[in-house]
Amino acid sequence: MIVAIADDFSGASEIAGIGWRYGLSTEVQLTFDIESNADLVVIDADTRSQGKIDAIEKINALAKELRNSGHEIALFKKVDSVFRGHIVDEINTLQKHFHFERVLLLPANPARGRKIISGHYLVNGIPLDQTVFASDPHFPASSSSVEQIISGHQTILSHEHLKQNDALPLGKLITGDTGSKEDIKNYINQTNNKDLCCGGAECFEAYLEKKGFVDKSSTNKRTFIWPPYTLIISGSTVKDQFDQHSNENLFPLLSLPGHWQGEQFILNPVEEATWHAEVLNQLRQHKVIAIWIHHEIKRIKAANNFSTYFVRLVNFIAQKIGRQNMHLAITGGATASDIIKNAALSFEVKQEIAPGVVTLLSKQSKDLFTVKPGSYLWPSEFIKTLLNNE
Repeated sequence: MIVAIADDFSGASEIAGIGWRYGLSTEVQLTFDIESNADLVVIDADTRSQGKIDAIEKINALAKELRNSGHEIALFKKVDSVFRGHIVDEINTLQKHFHFERVLLLPANPARGRKIISGHYLVNGIPLDQTVFASDPHFPASSSSVEQIISGHQTILSHEHLKQNDALPLGKLITGDTGSKEDIKNYINQTNNKDLCCGGAECFEAYLEKKGFVDKSSTNKRTFIWPPYTLIISGSTVKDQFDQHSNENLFPLLSLPGHWQGEQFILNPVEEATWHAEVLNQLRQHKVIAIWIHHEIKRIKAANNFSTYFVRLVNFIAQKIGRQNMHLAITGGATASDIIKNAALSFEVKQEIAPGVVTLLSKQSKDLFTVKPGSYLWPSEFIKTLLNNE
């Protein structure tokens, strides 16, 4: 069994979609199910939404479960592609339990323009700390230097950054220049089962290929009939993701009401009830609508409360039209986690629409979700399929 640990739900779904594409029976779980017979289990530890101490405790408890499960486990650590989250602290915790000979940390996704060149992280050629990720409310990027990013944390294994084609040293936490997927494959192909591989989507693809799995996307294509109503929910801090679709007027785009009063976000019950009714009316009329946050995203704990309004909205809509008639398309890992954990603890992958965009079916409630990371756009073909759904 391969077990991948992610720090949010959209990241877990992305990895699960890759597993599905490579032909593995795959589940996403919120808590580890020791009875699972899946080839790949992706666990959403939900640690990015937690403080450092709570995140360490969560990974510590999960590591103990995995060690005592009786399964022969190959472990992979999914990390955010732009270094958000408690990455080093979680790696340290896993290292204390499993004593890996070395840890390889390759977060970049070169095919998406996220590369590490000469030790600096670039997004489409722009230094990380000059991109939108510099204003992330929880993990703002303050440097593009990988050395500086890692040196801000105490590591169990000393850190070493490599150039392309360098050999992997033992006893190190290793990062490396990654200008292409071939660079990632070169690093991964030097690893063995005594190493821990940590990374993003392209790292996991290389990890599976090293184990002999093959991309089966050409044979995995299938026609998918969606429920009659799709509610698209954006809980992401990335503000421009709907511009493409909203400018084309493909579907209504409704914003979360309310306002900031100092450091507190206010949405009174009457205003919220009115909003619920408007969303329901628009959904019944147009079949596909989107909800987003137009408010300032503040670097305070109260900002996390946005997702509670989305959860209440989903419950209201489900009561009115029936969960079997509803498909939720959700952006943002924390928002997805808050909404989805009300439905089930485990999910099976139904399809990977595009890299990072994955449809899941709740094993318990049979709710249908499509999830993507906040920094990705919805594929235009996916939107067109929803709008033309028969």
